[in-house]
Amino acid sequence: MGPIQPRTLIAIGAAVVVVLGGFLLLRGVGAPAPPPVVVEQPPAPAPAPEEPEAEEAPPPEPTYPTVLVATREIRPGAIVAPELVEWREWTTPLDIELAVVKDAVEIDQVIGTVAIRRIGRGELILVDGVVRPGQPGFMRAVLRAGHRGVTVQVDDPTTRASIIRPGDRVDVIMVLKGGEFAGVGPAAQILVRDVRVLAVGSSPLELGRRTRSQLTDLASADEPDGDTYTLEVTPADAERIALGASVGRLTLAMRSLTQTGAGSSGRLTRFEDVLRLPSDDDTVAPVLPPQVKVFRGGGRSMNAEAAAAPASDAPPESPA
Repeated sequence: MGPIQPRTLIAIGAAVVVVLGGFLLLRGVGAPAPPPVVVEQPPAPAPAPEEPEAEEAPPPEPTYPTVLVATREIRPGAIVAPELVEWREWTTPLDIELAVVKDAVEIDQVIGTVAIRRIGRGELILVDGVVRPGQPGFMRAVLRAGHRGVTVQVDDPTTRASIIRPGDRVDVIMVLKGGEFAGVGPAAQILVRDVRVLAVGSSPLELGRRTRSQLTDLASADEPDGDTYTLEVTPADAERIALGASVGRLTLAMRSLTQTGAGSSGRLTRFEDVLRLPSDDDTVAPVLPPQVKVFRGGGRSMNAEAAAAPASDAPPESPA
């Protein structure tokens, strides 16, 4: 027998595959099918109850500080006194940098200041609406209506004494020496009476009521610095003082606390009014005894001895 051809082998292999496939197919048809495999699934969780949507919380209410307000109208130039202000809780927007806030500013820093603009009742006290002594605008705020502030330099004794302080009231006296003013000579005259001293040097007037601490500090207060005095006068008196300072020297006379009476210039006092000196025209008259007439009988004669005797209150003798 000859060798098997490759084509024959392929045909035999295909036949074997067909036979095996048919056998397996017949066996599967006759056997009972295996039970299906059941995989138990865990029960689905119950859906969670829906929570109600949370309401949005309202924004917190703004908080405002306790500030200083006016209890009644404060006019420009008025001194801020304790009864004119009070602390009050504020409920509207405000500029925190300008308001006087409690626990940030002491009320003593406001009492005694001067208002430079009108502050209505219930309005805020603002730091730029008042001025303290020494701040710009203070002198203008304390001047009374119709008055002027004039600064003068006075004599050395007045300055060295340091007795006259801001707030005192004085008379302004002009003193002329011989030859300072033609035709007048040594003389003095009160130019203005009863004027208020606003400042001594750079030490200004203090206003308002003093606190307990301020009274304690009075003993250690420094003396006013400077040799000039700022006075509150009328415009006419300002002219009079300026003219007097240009021709003579000025001195100040302090007035009593209980003495009032403003006025302008007084009488010119000359040197001869102060010291009376004899002149060349004055002559000394001889002192003569009094002449007494004595009646004797029907005649009369002058009796020098009787004239020298003390006079008698008795009536003269009647003639015999």
